[in-house]
Amino acid sequence: MNWKIKTAMILTLAMVLMLSGCSLGEKEDPSVAKANANYKNALQLIKADQLAEAKGILEESIELNATEGIYHIALGNIYLREDEKETALSNFVRSIEKTPKYREAYNNAVGLYMLNNQYEQALTTVQEGLAIAPEDLELTFKKAQIYFIQDKNEEAIEGFQFLIEADSETYFEAYRFLGLSQLNLDLKEEAKMNLEKYIEVAPEAVPVRESIENILSTLK
Repeated sequence: MNWKIKTAMILTLAMVLMLSGCSLGEKEDPSVAKANANYKNALQLIKADQLAEAKGILEESIELNATEGIYHIALGNIYLREDEKETALSNFVRSIEKTPKYREAYNNAVGLYMLNNQYEQALTTVQEGLAIAPEDLELTFKKAQIYFIQDKNEEAIEGFQFLIEADSETYFEAYRFLGLSQLNLDLKEEAKMNLEKYIEVAPEAVPVRESIENILSTLK
């Protein structure tokens, strides 16, 4: 695998790590209500870059409502913004352990496992996430990329083809990975078609354009 292409893939993963807030239903218990109010306030503080204050009230929320995982997502996102990836990952994992229903926690945990080259753990987590949210295209994209990295090209091709059919505008990168997966299987005509499509639809500024054009020049 071309190392430049692999590096660009990982940078793409870093950019898609989600920083939004998940929705949370209200409950009657006063401690839970206070924890949820803190959470909403923390999201506003995060938007205002008041991260230290947001951390404090999120930690209070965790103490008040220890079985709810959503607060760990917001806390993990703060650590992600501060480039403390290991602490961020531990919070996303805690969210999954406590409340295994938030797809954002799965997406962020998988992305960080991939950045750490922990592909088996990434695959396990992405499969768990897809079990609760089978329609999640971001998890599907990550799963296909993991298969690509592991040289499981048939499985990767299936995932990238699904993404192209589902939303080729958002997941235009699927054309690149599809073509490279096909090239790994010596399917040169199919690879050429999809890599040419990638060059057609990808923004001019994508960092791997030259690498893909160089590959295409060898297929003519």
